[in-house]
Formats: sequence, structure tokens, C-alpha cells
Amino acid sequence: MTNKMNALTTPPEGFFNEEIRSDYVVTSEMKKVWSIEIELAEKLIQICDKHDLKCWADGGTLIGAIRHGGFIPWDDDIDMVMMRDDYDRLVQVINDELEEPYFFECIKTDRYHKYKTAKLMKSGTTAILDPKSKGKQCIFIDVFVYDGMPHRLKRLNQHLMKIKFKREVFNLVSKFSCLLSDKMYKRFPLNLKLNHWFERTLRKYPVKDAYLVARPTLSSKVPLRRKGAYDETAYVDFEYIKLPIPTCYDELLTSQFGDYMTPMKLAPTHGGLYLDPNRNYDVVRKELLKKRKEH
Repeated sequence: MTNKMNALTTPPEGFFNEEIRSDYVVTSEMKKVWSIEIELAEKLIQICDKHDLKCWADGGTLIGAIRHGGFIPWDDDIDMVMMRDDYDRLVQVINDELEEPYFFECIKTDRYHKYKTAKLMKSGTTAILDPKSKGKQCIFIDVFVYDGMPHRLKRLNQHLMKIKFKREVFNLVSKFSCLLSDKMYKRFPLNLKLNHWFERTLRKYPVKDAYLVARPTLSSKVPLRRKGAYDETAYVDFEYIKLPIPTCYDELLTSQFGDYMTPMKLAPTHGGLYLDPNRNYDVVRKELLKKRKEH
């Protein structure tokens, strides 16, 4: 049976009311989505704390924590990041710590998971980017991984080129792999084999020995991080919970975003994402596919 943890924080009275933040209207429906993502983040933090693992807010979530004390008003997700060694340990223990409605998904747990990042999800909800996808599409938070990078420039460039090549091969073959029948996939689990092939390169430079870390799984633009910037952790307000952040957040955000304290209204990272905090993705997916056929 799942080990019991502390109860999750309940949203304060009035949290779900529509409001204007930084001249942007945050609807009641989006607040419901936010509350589920906060719930998932708190669940991840509890598990990490229990097993002495470190995780931190990352990207837009880190900016939101520092600049807004919560979500960037026009954002729709939460990004967390871990070092590779702690992430590997998380994968080993997390399924024993979760029970319905929560589940952890990565390429190793679902053949239709086409992302090279892991996601902590809540069933009974919807976050659909592509209705044609057969993968689970519930409201989620991303769990990114930092891997060690070589310090010398020539070796770094060679390493990143190799990662880029393997990433593109992985993306190409994954699309084909999802078309295979379950019977064929059991004989030829291409996604799993490719993921192992890809991760061998990612793991080439162990985090414990590295001066630089990065998460180069999604794109060719790979912001390098000084690993020492994550040596100390602080907890800051994020809506109605506390999120862990690296104490050197200013160094990290400035190097990636420049003047991160000046808001820029950009489209959410998951543009076109259909969100429904109240219904299961499979029901909504069928409705969206039916509408597409009618048009």
C-alpha cells in the first residue's frame, strides 16, 4: 500500500475567483487548472523530501515564483528540474508512493509517451495537444533532467552534436513506433531501445564530476548551467504553497532570459493545449475528433 504523506494544501477561499493580474485576465477555469498543477508539484516535493532527493522550479515557473509569487499570469504549466542521479532514484521509488488519481509517466512506462521528459499527471483531467495521439493526455507537470556536460569547448560541441543527431533520430522513429500494433511493438519496442541508446549519450558525463549541466533533450538551444548554482536550496511562495528554488536563481535566470523581471506577454509554451480540469481526457479527445470530422 502507498506510504501515507502529509495532506496536500487546500486552495484558500477565493482562489478560484476570476481576477486580473498584470493586465491579464486569469479565468476561474484556469485557476482550477493551476490548482491541479500545484497539487502535482506539492506531491512531487513531498516524495522528493521523503527520499532525500532535490528538485527545483525551473524556467517560467522559476520566473513566476520570483516575479509574481506564483504563476506568470499567462502561463499554463509548472516545470520542475532534477539532477540525473536524483531523477534515477525518483523513478525507482515514485510508483510505490503514488495512488489514484496520480501517476508518473515517461517513455519507459507508456509506449505512446512521445516526450523525452517525464510527467506527473492526474487522471480524470484533460490536457490535449494532439487529439490523434493515443497517449494519456491529462493535466501534468514536467519533470526535466540535468545531465553533466564536458567543460572543454571542443568536446562540448562534439557532445551536443551527437545529442542533436540522436534526438532527431529518436523523434523520427518514435512517430513510426506509435503506428505499430501492440503485438508488433512487443517484438520490436523501438521507443525503449532508442531511449536507451539516446540516454547512453546523455549520461556520458556524470553529474557528480561535472562543472556544467544542461537539459538538452528538447531542442538545439541548450542553456548551460553551473552545477554549483544548485548547491543550496530556498523555499519561496508560489500561490498558496512553497516551491524549492536554487538560491543562485538570479545567475541562472539572467543567463537564460536577460531582464527576467520585466514581463513579456508571450504565448504559453504549450500553445493550442486544450485544458479541462473536470473531465477525463479520453472523453474530451473523442469529442474533439468528432468535431474535426464534422468540419
